[in-house]
Amino acid sequence: MQKVNFTSPLGGSIASPVDSVATSIGSGAATQRAAPDARLAGLSSRVRAKVEGDRVRRQVRVQSHAPGIIETSIRPAAQGEASVARSGSPLAKIQALMKEDSRYTRLTVVGGSSETTVLGTENGALPRHPDALTQDIASPAAIVNGGYFIHKQGLTADDGQTLDKIGTPIGPTSHRQDHQPISTIWKPYYGQVKINDETGLCSGPLLARNGALEPVPFEDNKFLYRPDGKTENELNKLAGAMTPCGDPIERSAISVNMSSNGEHGDVIMHALTAGGSRTKGATMADWQKMTKLGADSAQDHARTIGTGGNASTLALDGGGSTYLGVRSETGLTTLVHGIGGISGDAIRPTPNVIASKPALPAQGNANAAVGGRISIDQAPQD
Repeated sequence: MQKVNFTSPLGGSIASPVDSVATSIGSGAATQRAAPDARLAGLSSRVRAKVEGDRVRRQVRVQSHAPGIIETSIRPAAQGEASVARSGSPLAKIQALMKEDSRYTRLTVVGGSSETTVLGTENGALPRHPDALTQDIASPAAIVNGGYFIHKQGLTADDGQTLDKIGTPIGPTSHRQDHQPISTIWKPYYGQVKINDETGLCSGPLLARNGALEPVPFEDNKFLYRPDGKTENELNKLAGAMTPCGDPIERSAISVNMSSNGEHGDVIMHALTAGGSRTKGATMADWQKMTKLGADSAQDHARTIGTGGNASTLALDGGGSTYLGVRSETGLTTLVHGIGGISGDAIRPTPNVIASKPALPAQGNANAAVGGRISIDQAPQD
């Protein structure tokens, strides 16, 4: 495996595959070593080292895309293969929640809580590709897709009105005034990304606040696409419906992990991709657990100044809208994206994305600012 070297926000340099796993997954895993694989018995030391390296590389990768933007990619152990994770570690727990052929990707943006913004379309506009939405953003910046929107014809409002304006966001945003109101059925479970205490976009469900998981009744029919396992839920036709929560589809989310004094914090972007499969992703109940594990164990300087495990997390639009990328001086690099949907595009256009830029102490104010201070809370209920 090619070594990836960068300065960790927790201090030190990451060089070896196993040390990359330990440092990025955190929570006491600093002494973690790859679990033994029975298939290595009887092999020469050179062959054994190669097989072991291949196993680590397949399950976990850590890469720095820019100072302060760190990608961690996790795959479950293959059938008959031992996990590289120590039993009970965050990595082991994340892998246990994953299905075969899926991939969990996390972008940690160090200091990003003070340099985040929502970028989106104007009133009446159709969805746009992430590359188009982020053309004018200062680099480097991490990008994740945004909230729900009217993505097809035939969806309805609570009063039965047919909605035909493709690209209209569900819930208030900072970039449009023509949003579709959130359905009263799911409104209590919607959350919002706020920039400088003003609504940036709405999505949901709100998965965690200040380190505590939100009590969402995922077993209720309103969160199930096929309550009986066969027949589609009649609520599926409502714009912004949360009925897909019960299906194991591709997912995305954003977390904010603040310091105890609230002055510093990191942004963590999550994605779970599965090649477009609607059976190998994650239910929202499992995604809630996975994103908490990912946020709590992310590399961060916030933990070093008095916090850890206090992340607030909001689920974003999933399925074909799932997207993670990094904008640099040379353009937008797509890391992972969902597959599927009626748009026909390889990467689905959306009405908004969230961009976050690292703010490292050594940088000071040398780089152009991206936005303002991000926070996550319940969506407006009035």
